[in-house]
Amino acid sequence: MGADALAVSVPGERVEEHGASRTDQERLLRLIVAQRDLACAPLDQSAVFELLAGAVLSIFDAEGALAAEPLGDEVVARAVVGSAGPVVGDRIPQAGTLAGLTLRSRRPHLCTDAATDPRTDDAIDVRSRTRSSIMAPLLDGDQAIGLIAAMSSRPHGFDEQDLALLNLLGEVAAGRLRAARTHQREQETVARSAAITEVMAEGLVELDGQGRVVHANASAQAMLGFTWDGSVGTSAPESDWTFLHEDGTERAAETLPSTTVLLTGVPVKGQVIGVRNPEGTLWWLLANSVPRLDGSHVCGVVNSFTDITEQTEAAARLAASEEHFRMAFDNAPIGMTMISLAPGMVGHYLRANDSFLEMVGYSRADVVGQRLEELTHPDDLERDRDRFGRLCRNEVESLSFQKRYRHKDGQTVMAWLNTAVARGLRDEPLYLITHAVDISDRLREQAELERLALTDTLTGLANRTLLTDRLDQALARLHRTGGACAMLLLDIDRFKLVNDSLGHLVGDALLVEVAGRISDVTRADTTVARIGGDEFVVLVEAMKDPESVHALATRLLDALRRPYDLGPTAESLFATVSIGVSLATTADRTHVDLYREADLALYRAKDSGRDQYALFDDGLRESTESKLRADSLLRHALAGDRLVAVFQPMVDLQDGAIHAAEGLARVIDEHGQLRPPADFIDVAEDTGLIVEVDARMFELVVAEHARIAADPTIELRRVSTNVSARSLEDPGFVGRVRKALAWYGVPGSAIRVELTERSLLTSSPVVAESLRRLTALGVHVGLDDFGTGYSALAYLQRFSLQFLKIDRSFVSRLGSSERDDAVVCAVIDLAHAHDLIVVGEGVETPEQLAALRAMGCDRAQGYLMGKPMSAAELEALLRTEPRW
Repeated sequence: MGADALAVSVPGERVEEHGASRTDQERLLRLIVAQRDLACAPLDQSAVFELLAGAVLSIFDAEGALAAEPLGDEVVARAVVGSAGPVVGDRIPQAGTLAGLTLRSRRPHLCTDAATDPRTDDAIDVRSRTRSSIMAPLLDGDQAIGLIAAMSSRPHGFDEQDLALLNLLGEVAAGRLRAARTHQREQETVARSAAITEVMAEGLVELDGQGRVVHANASAQAMLGFTWDGSVGTSAPESDWTFLHEDGTERAAETLPSTTVLLTGVPVKGQVIGVRNPEGTLWWLLANSVPRLDGSHVCGVVNSFTDITEQTEAAARLAASEEHFRMAFDNAPIGMTMISLAPGMVGHYLRANDSFLEMVGYSRADVVGQRLEELTHPDDLERDRDRFGRLCRNEVESLSFQKRYRHKDGQTVMAWLNTAVARGLRDEPLYLITHAVDISDRLREQAELERLALTDTLTGLANRTLLTDRLDQALARLHRTGGACAMLLLDIDRFKLVNDSLGHLVGDALLVEVAGRISDVTRADTTVARIGGDEFVVLVEAMKDPESVHALATRLLDALRRPYDLGPTAESLFATVSIGVSLATTADRTHVDLYREADLALYRAKDSGRDQYALFDDGLRESTESKLRADSLLRHALAGDRLVAVFQPMVDLQDGAIHAAEGLARVIDEHGQLRPPADFIDVAEDTGLIVEVDARMFELVVAEHARIAADPTIELRRVSTNVSARSLEDPGFVGRVRKALAWYGVPGSAIRVELTERSLLTSSPVVAESLRRLTALGVHVGLDDFGTGYSALAYLQRFSLQFLKIDRSFVSRLGSSERDDAVVCAVIDLAHAHDLIVVGEGVETPEQLAALRAMGCDRAQGYLMGKPMSAAELEALLRTEPRW
């Protein structure tokens, strides 16, 4: 796959909801793991992108995951995992693509099925094989700095909850990506600094934690008389040198500034060192050594050397060194202080740089001369005294710890401190030098991340993660103490209509208002959560009387029926909710059970007319299990090619011969038995699988007609098959019909499509267009089971129908009364007046067949002429050329 996986055209926005295969709990757990991994990820953009792509693939039931970055008017794929999507480095235009829309709008987007979504490009989808995707932006303030996406070759691979989780991951990841970008800029600054050192007159040598050379500039090599080969880890030639104190006495190598810094982490500035090489040459250097820190760990030392052999330059060089130190101290980006260890001034601030003063809000005059305790938070005084004492007693040379300062405005400043004892030439303690980093924002961000992980960002209510945790706790208490708990699942009725007609801003305002009303109605110890979209949950614990849940549900319905005033420019809005209630009164229940039962009860409330509540009971459980069995039967049949067609012959009443047949759907169960439509058609309609059933049945019927018609001794003029209204609403259905006819070389006039009255009475323009396209292919379209609905021949005529089938309920009563016979006769006459061919269904007796023939009916179908049979059996029957 290539970049086309993201390059889908987007003339508009539309969100379709569908189920995800991975459990919500598992996805949320994986999200938390991803948050932790992101917090620990290297500060490298590529690493963050790779981690993000892997996290998306892990959290969602996806075949591919992507992390990308905007570049001009394009989107560049930085990390790709899985089998779906582009490849790393692919560039996708932002104009007219879902990726570009996500970046421009800075909002997440969901594509449930590229084959039906009006925002998608068919040609691109065929190349990329991407059927569904979710995308979320990575934001730095108002700027989109990246994009993450999950992709699947299956339709409806993701839903709105997936989109919310992806967006939450994007919000968390954006912070790490911003940090990585900042780190990269810092690294570039370091690289520029390294280049500058190479042209410096001052010698610069950097050592690692073991005292080995990792860098030496040209001045240092010339000054110290050695050649560095450029390899990291080269040992310095100290064993060949003799070192002197400033007074000329010999000095041990262990007392050199670099060694001291490696051991203490305290910078050593302005030391004069005498160096004699093996040839006896002596020169004097002014040395400065500063630690290189990895957090609080000293991982190396940077040494700078100035040749002060010429005494005339000594004072100037010393002054320059002092100035460098002052600038480094005063202009350091982190807070730095010096705290006196001198008798009579122990524990007083000697010096503080601008960063520290800004951190605590005081002026330099306020700080210098003050005792350490004056700025310390009262709760930290005892611990600080202990730490300070250990440093003063030489028990430790340095410490790193978290400390709270009191800001001048009374606020608390959280800081991370690295403090060490600075010593003089005679190893006497001079002062403490402290590096203080303000971590208040970092701690607030961490707290915010934890809040985001447990609360809904729009309403401030608990989210699914926190709700599940509290539900588990409630069930655990139920196990210990008994009682009952209830879960009420609320869904705003027709919320999509509000979003589509009034916009998402009004929709969000409605969600916030609903959240507030639910909170007002419930007790303070009740958990109220928003678990996604327009779904809310009320968890009531420790219920002494389970029946009280009815009163709570009624109060909620009453509170949420009141009109909503969502702003000065908006009219009052009326909205209702449906509520599903599940109860737990025994210790063997799980949160999964309560979620599922409340969801099923909610659907019962929706199906019963909305604006009401329903309680889960045994009847609902039995009905649900029956639907699940039917759903499983159908899905296994479709996955295993166990959907088959059987055929019932249709007799031409003019010559009594069989010239046509109807193809009927059957599925083969796990025991090899044929199951009738009554066992799976209703579930197929409810789940939308009817579109796949109808399309496959059309292909099967066309294939069998082509096979039988290939024999010139058999005359099978037409075969028919049933098509649902949902299939006609699917924009891809007629395309599959066209392909089937072309593949098997069957003319459209040889196929008849039977529709229900509901298919024609719908006002959907998509259905009318599908019928027009079917007729254009030559396919004859007719009405099945006429008389069972709201039949109107004059209305039906505008759809250019060619036939109708009288329902078996009328045919079965032929001969029982003159009134029934007159009804059937009138239908036949009216149909003929509209140039419609009439077929009588359900003929089971010779008398019924004779009555239809006498009334002028054109064709007949029923058990009298043959029960549904296999294509081979139909072929054998046609060879006998029966007459009726």
